[in-house]
Amino acid sequence: MKRSMGFTLIELMIVVAVIGILASIAVPQYQDFIARSQVSRSIAELSSYRTAADDSMMRGFFNFVPSDLGYVQSNLTSSLVISNAASVGGVVPAVSFFNANGSGALIVELVSGGGGNASASISGTIINFSRAAAGSWTCDIDPSAPMAAGTWKASYMPPGCD
Repeated sequence: MKRSMGFTLIELMIVVAVIGILASIAVPQYQDFIARSQVSRSIAELSSYRTAADDSMMRGFFNFVPSDLGYVQSNLTSSLVISNAASVGGVVPAVSFFNANGSGALIVELVSGGGGNASASISGTIINFSRAAAGSWTCDIDPSAPMAAGTWKASYMPPGCD
C-alpha cells in the first residue's frame, strides 16, 4: 500500500488554472468598482461646497473664490472652478463668479497623473454642480474625454446625476 505524500503535478496545475480564471474575472470587476467609487467620492466632496456657496450668496456675496468656501483639493480632482456657467462638451469654462441672480456652477475634473490619483478609465471626467437662480442644484457629469478614449462605462454614472 502506497502512502500519498502531497499533491500531484496535475492537481497543482488545476488549482493554478482555477485561480487564474477567478483572477481574470475579479480584476476587471475590481477596477470598475474603483472607478465607480472614485466618481461617487468626487461628487460627495464637491457637493459639500454647495452649502458654503449658498451661505455666501444669502449674505449677498457672489464673488467668492474656492478658499472662501473652505475648499481643500482632493487627490482625485483638479482645482475647483467657480463659474457662471457649467462645462459644455468636455471644456471647463473660464474661472468667473456666480451671476447676480444666484445661478452658476461649481466644477472639478477627475485627473490621473500629475498629482491626481483617479483611475485612468475616468480621467478627464468633468463634474458640475449647477445652481439655478431659484436656488436648486443639479448634478451633471460630462464624461466626454473618457468616452472619446473608450474607457467610460454607463455603470460609472451615479444615481441622481445626468
